Amino acid sequence: MIDEAMVDLLLRIQDDLERAISAEEQNDPVSARSAIDEARDRIRATLMPMDAAGGGSNSQD
Repeated sequence: MIDEAMVDLLLRIQDDLERAISAEEQNDPVSARSAIDEARDRIRATLMPMDAAGGGSNSQD
């Protein structure tokens, strides 16, 4: 089940990715990369506790 905190996280990630798409459309690769990095950081921060508990994947970029 998805709780309120997870919904908030997913909405923030969605916003980051929408900013990245918008920046790409405006030919602004620096801002696009920044928004992608923010989304990645949010995802990693969420998955780190799962990795420590053995619940996440060990894949690398």
